[in-house]
Amino acid sequence: MNGEKDVFPSKYKLVASYNWSNTSISGHPHIITPGAPREYVSPGVREFTVAKDSGDSLIDENGSKMAGFSPVEPLFHSLDVCSPDFDMDTVDVVTDRNNLRKLLKFCGSPGDT
Repeated sequence: MNGEKDVFPSKYKLVASYNWSNTSISGHPHIITPGAPREYVSPGVREFTVAKDSGDSLIDENGSKMAGFSPVEPLFHSLDVCSPDFDMDTVDVVTDRNNLRKLLKFCGSPGDT
């Protein structure tokens, strides 16, 4: 494999999570902390074909809802709630899903990032 080595994440832990609320407070978007991933609902069959997406798609929800502010601001608010004593001096990289996708694409990650 041309000297390439597999990379396996290690020494990681969940310190914060949030979800965007579908409602607003005083016209402003807000987050729910701690958050949770969406629940998977099985279609009840072993094999199925996922329908092609249609309509509008929001890729950078943080950037969209945080116009004029840093898109990672919700991450730090969530961290303050979920892990108020967390030592940021121990962190090498802070990112969100959208910027991680861009970084992987820049690094030449195979597939659709």
